Amino acid sequence: MRRLRVLVTDPRSPLAERLATSERVDVVVSPPRLGDVVGNVRRCDPDVVVLDAAQVGLRRLLRAWGRPVAVADPGGPDPAGPDPAGPDPAGWLAEVAHRPGAGLGGGPPVTVVVTVLNEIATVDDLARTVIAQLQPDDELVIADGGSADGTAARIEGWARRDGRVRMVSAPGTNISGGRNAAITTARNRVIVCTDAGCRPVDGWLDALRMPFAEESAPDLVTGVPRVVAETPFQWAQALACYPNPDEARRPSWLVRTYGRYLGQVMRADLPFARSLAFTVDAWKDVGGFPEDLGWVEDGAFGRAVARAHRCVIASDAEVGWVQRQSVSSTYRMYFRYGIGHAASGDVMLQCRDLARVAAYGFGLGAVVSRDRRWLGATIAGSALYFSLPLARVVRYRQGWVVGALVPPAMALKDIAQAHGSVATHLRHSRRGGVG
Repeated sequence: MRRLRVLVTDPRSPLAERLATSERVDVVVSPPRLGDVVGNVRRCDPDVVVLDAAQVGLRRLLRAWGRPVAVADPGGPDPAGPDPAGPDPAGWLAEVAHRPGAGLGGGPPVTVVVTVLNEIATVDDLARTVIAQLQPDDELVIADGGSADGTAARIEGWARRDGRVRMVSAPGTNISGGRNAAITTARNRVIVCTDAGCRPVDGWLDALRMPFAEESAPDLVTGVPRVVAETPFQWAQALACYPNPDEARRPSWLVRTYGRYLGQVMRADLPFARSLAFTVDAWKDVGGFPEDLGWVEDGAFGRAVARAHRCVIASDAEVGWVQRQSVSSTYRMYFRYGIGHAASGDVMLQCRDLARVAAYGFGLGAVVSRDRRWLGATIAGSALYFSLPLARVVRYRQGWVVGALVPPAMALKDIAQAHGSVATHLRHSRRGGVG
């Protein structure tokens, strides 16, 4: 992995002196004046900026700008991470920058797990991409859920050509059951997950592997899927309805504030199985992936792990993911997510679904009533809700057509998820309880 680039304003601080001798860090020195620091940040684009504890205003400015910042004073509290005077300051800064493991070599062997069902169109591309990134002691275990289109024969062909590839036959299982079956056979203590149809970038596997080589290794590492978009509707969906990988690297004030209350940003405890790594011990501690969930099983698993284990984001662990092509298939996908939210029992996920639809009902009522106060509240709330997605439209220069499609794209997602959640609760209530 690329070394960590750190900008410091006081090269004589104890932290800066320790970093100067680290083989995994490139140190850039800047004069401490605001104009010099901002200019050097623009020029060298550091992964993290190390400031003196007294530079409070500059620290707030850079964080609002989306630049990861740490404090050089070992005695001063810093909400971005643990004590920089600890045994490995480079590891601490790498985690602050959402690049854990940056600059390290080696790393533990991993078992890559994929579940498939009738994926003959995608399994070869995924196998080829993953195998190209495997180390000698790694393995790729593909769980087949009973494919009838020749997928299993393709996997067996890869296994004959490369001894690091194995197939686990798991007919009739869902995604969780297939993953659990594959992990049970794993030879390595670190598991990496991805899905058929994903496109891992170069270095993806090492970006998930290397955090486990840190002195203070996490138990779960969340990678960053990037939604592939071509049409205006797909761009509106990608920018409005999914977390953005670039914001994991540069979380601005708007991103952090929006994510705290409304979601749709990268969170270490809400991973996507398209790019995810964890230890076998953490997997065992939570009883594996929840096999009673047909959807949102990865988020439920991450939330369970986070209750007792440390989770981090690896912004270098990127995979491309092709979303649904039509409005109807997109609605069905979100509807299933809503089912998963309700079935998981996770209060936060369910409350977000229902709160969004309640907001739509409030807005509709305000329009019908024509009450100026309620209309004003609706307009203000809508501006806040659409603020981050529309900021993304501007950042990626997608124009007014995509911007106009953002509200209907978000409404499609919100209503479909709430529909799935409410339908699930009603079905369980008729049966006499959840489960």
